[in-house]
Amino acid sequence: MLDPADPPSPELVLLHSFPHPACLHDDAYDVFDANLPFQQTFPGAGPGANLLTGLMLEPMARLRLDDWESEALRLISAFRRAEGVTPPERYAEIVALCRRLPDWDRLWHTDADPEDFSEKTMTFREPHTEHTAYHLRTFRFDSPQRPWRLLTLVPAN
Repeated sequence: MLDPADPPSPELVLLHSFPHPACLHDDAYDVFDANLPFQQTFPGAGPGANLLTGLMLEPMARLRLDDWESEALRLISAFRRAEGVTPPERYAEIVALCRRLPDWDRLWHTDADPEDFSEKTMTFREPHTEHTAYHLRTFRFDSPQRPWRLLTLVPAN
């Protein structure tokens, strides 16, 4: 089996070829690697980071995302689906970290609006510039199969 913490070179070449933010993550949203634009957009979200805990616990996430709560609910809903495929101790660790957020229980027990999974853009508030909108896309590797996903943020404007 491939070690997900060490993606083979073709996936890394693909990841780092994107001029816009992109990362490789697993079902628990643990980041294996991230390109420079991703790390500049999400400081601290490089290899070893977890996208869910970053969104929940990083204060700048609430300030930078126009609709933080919708994005949080969408990511929480997707994370819930990872329960059966993520090692139980890792799943529990991520949930325990997120419980530090005062409104975690409310968010955890709220379903995301189904429309949040359709053609939606994420809008970021940028300091000293206009807001930046991105189309969020996640791709699975089917041939050859890989245990991670490629998440991309493609500029919408």
